[in-house]
Order: sequence, then structure tokens, then C-alpha cells
Amino acid sequence: MEIVLMANVIRSTEKDPNRLILDMKGLVNIINTSNQDKIKSPLTITRNNAIQGTTQNLKKALQVVFELEEMMVELEVAFKLSYVIYQGDIELQVDWADDRAEGLKDARKILDSHKKADRRFDFKIKSKKTEKLLMSSMFIYQHFVDFWKPKDRQEVSLFLKGMDYKEVAKSLGKDDTSVWRRERSLNIREYHALKSMILSLA
Repeated sequence: MEIVLMANVIRSTEKDPNRLILDMKGLVNIINTSNQDKIKSPLTITRNNAIQGTTQNLKKALQVVFELEEMMVELEVAFKLSYVIYQGDIELQVDWADDRAEGLKDARKILDSHKKADRRFDFKIKSKKTEKLLMSSMFIYQHFVDFWKPKDRQEVSLFLKGMDYKEVAKSLGKDDTSVWRRERSLNIREYHALKSMILSLA
């Protein structure tokens, strides 16, 4: 049984295609390099400007998703991703970057269904109980990360690197108290708590 991670760029046709592919390549290169202990088949960009690869297990797939989301905040990319984590018998073809390969069609079908839904994270895994819990938990996770606006990204990125509010304030040349308030209004502590809870489900 393979754990496939597949992601689509939301409303990709509205983006500048040249900028989009450059940003996607940069993102994928960073994630593949920093997650060699988690990724089984490296993330690749498919013909449809989607990303896919396989991971060692479900927990590591979730960790890669979190790193993708956090890296997109840091890089300030102008797009969001919609994901599916799929567990099943996958025939890894020679052309793994071709999402038409046999065994990936179900995952692609699930991902395509997001075009008519408001969720960005979906699952099809062996344990239906875990699948249901992850669907609900990641819907809440989506609420947190989608709440952050482009103007918040610099502060959020520093907080996600583990800096406390005093370190962030010093780095940005801002008042301690105002950054302390920002940490709370951006729900940074709640974000970390939720992330830990989601990983415990896997």
C-alpha cells in the first residue's frame, strides 16, 4: 500500500503561467531537499501543474503538507494548493510525473471534486475512522491558514520558525506589545496545538 500525496493549484488558469511554474519548481525543490526522510518518491510537477509523490507513511505525508503550507507563507507565493492523501495499491509507472498513470486515477478524481467544494484537504485511507477525524481536523486547520492574509505573512513566517514575540519584534523593528497582540490575533499557539493533535491521529 502506497501513501500518495497529490496537490492541485487552486484556480491555476487565473495565474501567470510563467511565474506559477517558477514558484512551483522552487517550492518542490525545497520540500524534496528538506524532507528526504519522509518522501519515498520525490514530489514532481505533472502536466496539469499539479504536484504528486509518495511518502513513507501517513504521518509523514501530513508533515510534508504542513511544510508545504508553511513554506508557501514564507515564500509569499500567489497561490494556494488543494490536497488529497490517498492510501492504496499504486502502480508506479516509469513516467511517475504523468498523473494519468494507472492507480492514480482515483486520487485525481477526488482532487478534481474540490473544484465544487470549499475544502482544500481530502483523504482516502484504509481506516475510515481516522479518515473522518482527519477530514474534520484539516477543515479546521484550513480555517487557520486561510485566515492569514498576505500582509500577515512576514510575521507568521517568523512565528512558524519558532521565534517568540520578543524575537519577532526585534527582527522586524516593532514594539514588543504590538507583536505579542499579533501572535494572539493570528492564532499562532492554536495553530501549533492543532497541528500536534492532527499528527497524533496518524
